[in-house]
Amino acid sequence: MNLSKWILCFLLCIDFAASAQETIRLSERKVIPIGKYVSYFIDQDKNTNPSNVVQKTFVANHTDNLSLGPQQVPVWIKFKVQNEIDENLFLELGDPLLETVELYSLDTSGLKQLFSGGMHLPFKARQINVESWLFDLDIPPHTGKEFYLKVASGYPLQIPMIISDKNSYQPHNQKNTLFWGLYICILYTSRCV
Repeated sequence: MNLSKWILCFLLCIDFAASAQETIRLSERKVIPIGKYVSYFIDQDKNTNPSNVVQKTFVANHTDNLSLGPQQVPVWIKFKVQNEIDENLFLELGDPLLETVELYSLDTSGLKQLFSGGMHLPFKARQINVESWLFDLDIPPHTGKEFYLKVASGYPLQIPMIISDKNSYQPHNQKNTLFWGLYICILYTSRCV
């Protein structure tokens, strides 16, 4: 085999490894940032829909948060979750300013829509009423599912994403709420002095 064939083989192996997606395994009760476990597809033509997104080529994300900067087009995010505990799992998207949020799960018949909305949807219409986007993934214990998420925003696309069980999410959310409450209190009192 000549040198050019070896180089081609090496480059193909690197490309395959870069696009491979690791399954998120929740085997204990904790909060897991999932940015490094997702892959994304930027829908430049704006013609991707649930019936054809599964065939698209996704790019692996290698950072803790998905940060794609300003995007004028929708972005599809793909991830796989394995529930190895006996509780429901929740997905949190930490960007409340997403104009479009659509969550799908993949089953034998194709993609099934779990949620459709965005920041213009009334707050009470959210699946779970919290300031960020929170979804019950409905993965039975000791099974797994593949999910597709379509997001769009007029703001820079920076989405911290976590998966957790309910008992681990509550302290995480309380710390976040306490931080922002103290921050706003400091800002308010500094203006009043």
